Amino acid sequence: MDKLYLEIQGAMPAAAASWMSEEAERNIKDNSDAVQSLGIEKLKILKSKLNALTERLPEIVVAEFQDRNKWPHHVEWKEDPYTSPRREEPHFNKLFRNVISNLGALLNEFGLIKDPKGQVGSWTSIGQGQFRYAINPGAAFLSESKVRDYNALFEKYISLSKKIKETRKSLSEAKAKELWDRA
Repeated sequence: MDKLYLEIQGAMPAAAASWMSEEAERNIKDNSDAVQSLGIEKLKILKSKLNALTERLPEIVVAEFQDRNKWPHHVEWKEDPYTSPRREEPHFNKLFRNVISNLGALLNEFGLIKDPKGQVGSWTSIGQGQFRYAINPGAAFLSESKVRDYNALFEKYISLSKKIKETRKSLSEAKAKELWDRA
């Protein structure tokens, strides 16, 4: 699972760069008046900063993936319907969204984040000039086969964890009964 996880990590910078490029172009088109008022010099600066951000994506991704204690297959599985990993945003979607959200501050710097009237905005301010992409983009930009393989192995991990928990409980109950019978 570690190998697949790291392969997905390795693919994420290119996926995030592709997504950011498409999102930047969408914002350019959606905010055509603001873009025209920026002028060519400011647009060159925006493009340069976008390229610099894209070049930093491998570092940003490594930072998102660095805490092995948060890797789903390194976390002890607990059956709790309120904190179940299935109730949370899927792990890779969350990491991908964290990575692509770095684009928000840049778009805002150039006045390209505006809530269209009557629509929900794509970006949410999280304070201190930082933004989070408000929509879950899914893992569509990642290698679907690797994510699918990882998720299949993770389901096996959960299944085995349940069996281990049940076996431990049965063993504990049997030991308690044995002690009771010997007492």
